[in-house]
Amino acid sequence: MLEPSFDRIIVQLIKPKEVTEGGLFIPGSLNERVSEAIVVAIGKGGRTSEGVLVPPRLKVGMKVLVPRGTGYDVKIGGEDLLILREEEILGNYPDPVTLEWAVETSIHV
Repeated sequence: MLEPSFDRIIVQLIKPKEVTEGGLFIPGSLNERVSEAIVVAIGKGGRTSEGVLVPPRLKVGMKVLVPRGTGYDVKIGGEDLLILREEEILGNYPDPVTLEWAVETSIHV
């Protein structure tokens, strides 16, 4: 896997659900602003103006929210991924994704 530079991270987007578990249709417009993603690689961190290394706060396997239209779309090993700065992440879910969940949803962690 490619190791991102500095404070950049690589995520794999999770395809949004189009129908809820109860059978309700979710309009595409609700899924257009943000996307859920899984962190698959993290750089070593950014540097302050004094040159001090600031380690990343995210971890590989974390589920995060990313705004649409940010970062760089890349294809690595046949997978569509997104490279962006850690500061562009809107938030993260408190529990890391389990390997079992990743296998069930065909995401490679």
